[in-house]
Amino acid sequence: MPASPLRDPKNWHFSRNTAPAWAIIAVSLVVTVIASLQVKQALEADTLRRFSFSCDQVTLKIQTRLDTYATILRGASALFAASEKVNRKEWRAYVHTLELERDIIGWQGIGYSLAIPPDKLASHISEIRSEGFPGYKVWPKGKRSIYTSIIFLEPFSGRNLRAFGFDMFSEATRRSAMIEARDTDKPALSGKVTLVQEMGKEVQAGTLMYVPVYRNGAAVDTLEQRRADLVGWVYSPYRMNDLMTGILNNSMSREGKVVDLQIYAGPKEAPDELLFNSKSKLSIEQNSLLHLQRKILFGGQQWLLVFEPSSTAYRISYAPAWFTLVGGLAVSGLLWTLMLALINTQINSMSITKELTERIKSREELLGASEDRWKFAVEGSQYARTLIETNLDPLVTISSDGLIQDVNEAMVQATGLPRLSLVGQDFSDFFTEPEKARAGYRQALAQGSVKDYALSLKHVSGRLMYVLYNASIYLDSQGQVAGIFGAARDITARKQIEADRQRLSEELEQRVLERTAELLAANQELEAFSYSVSHDLRAPLRAVDGFSRKILIGYGDKLDAEGLRLLQVVRQNAVRMGKLIDDLLAFSRLGRREMHLVPVDMEAMANATANELIELEPERQINFTCQAIPKSSGDPAMLKEIWVNLLSNAIKFTRKQNPAHINVGGQIEGNDTVYWVQDDGVGFDMAYADKLFGVFQRLHSQAEFEGSGVGLALSQRIIHRHHGRIWGESQIGHGAKLTFTLPLQRHSQSPGTNS
Repeated sequence: MPASPLRDPKNWHFSRNTAPAWAIIAVSLVVTVIASLQVKQALEADTLRRFSFSCDQVTLKIQTRLDTYATILRGASALFAASEKVNRKEWRAYVHTLELERDIIGWQGIGYSLAIPPDKLASHISEIRSEGFPGYKVWPKGKRSIYTSIIFLEPFSGRNLRAFGFDMFSEATRRSAMIEARDTDKPALSGKVTLVQEMGKEVQAGTLMYVPVYRNGAAVDTLEQRRADLVGWVYSPYRMNDLMTGILNNSMSREGKVVDLQIYAGPKEAPDELLFNSKSKLSIEQNSLLHLQRKILFGGQQWLLVFEPSSTAYRISYAPAWFTLVGGLAVSGLLWTLMLALINTQINSMSITKELTERIKSREELLGASEDRWKFAVEGSQYARTLIETNLDPLVTISSDGLIQDVNEAMVQATGLPRLSLVGQDFSDFFTEPEKARAGYRQALAQGSVKDYALSLKHVSGRLMYVLYNASIYLDSQGQVAGIFGAARDITARKQIEADRQRLSEELEQRVLERTAELLAANQELEAFSYSVSHDLRAPLRAVDGFSRKILIGYGDKLDAEGLRLLQVVRQNAVRMGKLIDDLLAFSRLGRREMHLVPVDMEAMANATANELIELEPERQINFTCQAIPKSSGDPAMLKEIWVNLLSNAIKFTRKQNPAHINVGGQIEGNDTVYWVQDDGVGFDMAYADKLFGVFQRLHSQAEFEGSGVGLALSQRIIHRHHGRIWGESQIGHGAKLTFTLPLQRHSQSPGTNS
């Protein structure tokens, strides 16, 4: 029999006979390359997922800690809101009670910066020096439209002493954050700064958090009100390296460090805005795949967090991909050689019967397929085990009857038991709530999966790990449910942070309630005292007026003109004092008066009040007009008192006008009904508008215009009890306009409720 040309390797080129072998090797090579690329992508995706999870954990820690710091500062602001004035001793006691130095690493202190108008700067400096600080000054020097000064900062020692008296508003970056806090009534974070506490050694980038403090009792619903009623800011300075060390703990130490973190104050990786950098010379070479960014938006400031791996934990090993490629090439070459050999054998065995040839070929193909399946099963099992063991989350495979089939090392660490002790046990025995665990298992079997199922794992030492379980079913070779594969996400740290934040919130709320109760008691005592003093003053005043009148009647003819004038002055002052006492009593009683809320025709009430008051001035020409104004609801007697006070003021301060013009108007704006009284009288200086509604505060002399200075304060208190607002607008010599609002629709208030 002649030799086959395929016996000579030189003739193993593409031909009709060798086409199947070349086709097989081509397909095998394509499959090998695709499989290698898929393994490579799976390795990269798994590493990226683990790295991304670490980055998210660090970001969450920073965000949560910033929220906690903001809550602490809001508590400090609440101290001012609950007090008429906070002195240095009270501030020190408050901060000491928080014990922040013990609980928070990187915390530099809590301070209070006072807003100072230029005309009060000198008196402010004198006041602080009188407290025992003879060298106190507001710095840096220079003329500014507004000054601020750090007057409280605890702990008041060490590097913090350098900040005493510093005007943070004079520096642009700090000023921007202070304005943001003032205008939004929310915590605000500054950009990158160098703290004044730095002493020239180991200088760190710094940032500051501000919370505004408004005038006690002031309404701050609008931007204008917030700017007008601001008195200062509570704030905390932070040295970024110390702050991040405190927040991240061991995750940034050399032993537990797995990521490098850079924080920039802004949306870009600008070197000038670098706040924090944990990267060291020992960090691994940067991988663009593992270069991730996260953003934190807080208090009008954006932080850009840039993460890179810092240990070999995230170094991608492509060995499985290379193994797949090399193994696939070897198998492809073997198949190609085997195929050529089979073709050669077939050509050289033409004398063998067709049946025998077919049997041999079938057997060889069967053996080849069995060998391939065995190799693939071995390699797949090893690859799956590698993926399971490299996962940081506890993983468990549970059979259809609820018994553990397999676990990874993370599950072993979570329970403290070896793998062999776990396999074969009822999976629910390792949770604090076995019934809840079994319910989740049944839910996964019924629905195919379960997501973020909250449970807690027990460690043999008694320690608990709070987890969120995600589980799904897996099938056997016949397509039947074989069991469940479950993965747990450790949320113990998050639960602790939430518990700490809840505890702090409850403590602050309790302190505010206690301080509010103290203030209410003090107000009640003050009202009782005012009533008692006012009542006791009536009798002497009546005696002074009565005896003066008797002297005028019985001895008037024996006194000269000067004596008669002096007695008249005594009587006039006694009458004025009596009026002042009446107003004081009315003001003190207002807090205890019950309110009877009914619909009120405000137009009719304004017209009737104006007619009554104008009749008392028959010698004057007063042109009074009242537009068609909306109705409202409230206590009629109290609303009547508002119209009396506002119209009396208008009549009094237009005394120099002939004729005088007084106009009453009103309209609906949004959810409020707005009313106003406008005149063309002497007006007042808007620089002193904040004194307009203060008790006994007068913007004109008693000799020029009579009055006790209580009327507008009384009106403001009535309006506040009706949940409204009042303000004044004026220009000297061009009259004044007093405006107040009442809610268009509001909840009913039970009689006797105080505001």
